[in-house]
Amino acid sequence: MIEINKLPPQSITDKNLISQIKTPPKFTETPIYKPLILDALTIFSALWFGYAYAQFLVGGSGRALLVSLGIFSILSTIQIFFTKAFKRRILVIVLQTICVLAPFYGYAITFLAAAGGIFMFFTVWGELLAYGELENSMEIRFFKAARLSLKKLTTALVLLMIILYLPQWNEKRAFIPKENFSSLYAWTAGAARSFYPNIDFNSTVISFTRSFARSQLENDKNFTVLSDANKEAMIQQASNQIAANISSSLGATVSPEDAISDVFYNSILKLLANLKDRFKQSFLLIWALAVFLLIRGFGVIFYWIVMPISFILYELLLTSGFIRIVGISKTHEAIDF
Repeated sequence: MIEINKLPPQSITDKNLISQIKTPPKFTETPIYKPLILDALTIFSALWFGYAYAQFLVGGSGRALLVSLGIFSILSTIQIFFTKAFKRRILVIVLQTICVLAPFYGYAITFLAAAGGIFMFFTVWGELLAYGELENSMEIRFFKAARLSLKKLTTALVLLMIILYLPQWNEKRAFIPKENFSSLYAWTAGAARSFYPNIDFNSTVISFTRSFARSQLENDKNFTVLSDANKEAMIQQASNQIAANISSSLGATVSPEDAISDVFYNSILKLLANLKDRFKQSFLLIWALAVFLLIRGFGVIFYWIVMPISFILYELLLTSGFIRIVGISKTHEAIDF
């Protein structure tokens, strides 16, 4: 008969079952230098943006304004994912607002208070929406959270710039200085040239209309079989017609040697003069609304450029180990009936 050796009973206390359960990852104590670095960079970028805009209003570089505005927006977007304590983020937003307004210290306190209050309101609103998205999602959806914040931040920046421009407004400065407009137009024309390489947007009227006419006619098969002389005649005829249409639309004679940027600038000034004659006392409000809608429309392009750059920076921070993503478990309340 085979004898079975009985194993000695093992006490349940011999093994710690709790120790075998893997505990979920917890937030680690963040090194103090990490949030301070980003806070300092964001505050400094706000000061740079305020200074660049103040210089832009007196004829400074439009490129410096765009670069400073872009960097400030990118750092502000990254801040959303860096903030654990919302109270600290509020303090940073207050310091950002002060830095943006610092170069305008000579303005009346009412303008500064209005600009600062509106800027903070929309900025905080956007960040609250982004934080709500981050808190209620199972995973971090970068682009959705960033878009919620950037839409409000763009509105805040546009309103801030309009309010800070109002004290300098007069009939001769109803629009941005001509030098600044030419600089911005040249940058925009260069970007448009990448999509339409055959059209010279930053040139004289005659060069623009001829390049535009040629690009349209070359799509016609009948045009390609014509002789060079006939092609040139058709291009010139179409060019003259385009120039006549521009003159008719603007209600002013356009010289073939006028720069396209000057034509656009003068047409905007004429439009503003007509609006002033029509609306009189209400013109300033109409002007501010029109400028807001115009710039805010371009703002859609702006924040779609900022978001990918912010995402690249975010991924670089993750790759470098400067930040990390952890999974956490939490309870969630629900209403039952």
